[in-house]
Amino acid sequence: MIGQRGSAQLHHQYGQQWVSHLKQAGAFYLGPTQATKTVRCPPWRPDRLLTVREDGSVYSLENTCAHNGARFMEPRAEAMVSRGTLVCPWHSWTYDTTGQLLRTGAMNIPPDICPNRALTARPVTVWQSLAFETAGDAADSLTRAFALIEQTVPGIFDLSHYLYRTTQVEPHDSDALMNIINYLDIAHLPNHRLTLGALVQTRGYTHVANADGVIQMVPLHARWMTETSDAAVYRYARAYGESGLPVPDYGAVWVTLRSGIMLEWYPGVIVVSQCVPNETDPWKSVFYHDFFYHQDTDDAFQAAHQTVFADTGDEDHVWCRGATAYLKTRMAAGQGDLPWGCVDPVYENYADWYYGVVDSVL
Repeated sequence: MIGQRGSAQLHHQYGQQWVSHLKQAGAFYLGPTQATKTVRCPPWRPDRLLTVREDGSVYSLENTCAHNGARFMEPRAEAMVSRGTLVCPWHSWTYDTTGQLLRTGAMNIPPDICPNRALTARPVTVWQSLAFETAGDAADSLTRAFALIEQTVPGIFDLSHYLYRTTQVEPHDSDALMNIINYLDIAHLPNHRLTLGALVQTRGYTHVANADGVIQMVPLHARWMTETSDAAVYRYARAYGESGLPVPDYGAVWVTLRSGIMLEWYPGVIVVSQCVPNETDPWKSVFYHDFFYHQDTDDAFQAAHQTVFADTGDEDHVWCRGATAYLKTRMAAGQGDLPWGCVDPVYENYADWYYGVVDSVL
């Protein structure tokens, strides 16, 4: 049966309310935990700090000093900063990385007589050295989704031989829900002719899902490792071959979780992404991508893959921007509450799933 796409109003509500939902009952990706004695303030979650202590324990702490409300750190795209304590830049109040007050700076007030001596912590789920802040029953949902991943594609997201290298920040003039529905769409891949479409082929696409997540496995394109073109996608292939890594079983494996977090595997690369609505315009969004490269790959490999990934994202942005513009015209015409378009039941088969997730919580 051919389904329809979620209404323009649902897309708009997603832009307005999704971040609030995640704070109350969802999950945020925070960052890697491979390096100890480190701190991160992710730009998509600027009011929280990810801290990894020397013993490997992990915390999500409020990014606000209990004394006078100043932030310890400003958001930054880079993954982790080496730091063993949290020091407020305003009055030098100092906390350990579990959130306990150690010193009150120049004020010389004994910490044990101060109210609010500890920063508020939120639950954290760590899987494959990746930290996720959770609220409500999101931790249980993540656990079920991760179990499905390990059962379906065991070892493919094992980060033990991968190193964090960089973060891409992509502002989009398209709404966040549109971007995630596009991410779940396999049908458009062949039109990425010299980017992602040259790496994967849709014939033979397989998929597995439960209520908590979707896993999409896309075969490797038969010509990816034999083409001699100088296009970045084939430079990526040649660099992969030179790395000595085995011929991959897939061209890509994509995981989408209920909270909209995305895990992506490509030959020699793992990407963890979160797309969040723009703070001031619900019709816009920002994609954040953390890149982890296999330890046996070199700079040429990483540069070629970064080019392919960015160019693919640019192509997707053009398409999604046009679709968001169309939704805005439907809203203006009084059709904002009506479903529209259609979805391919084979290659866009998880659009209905994610629209259902969103509709159930907004």
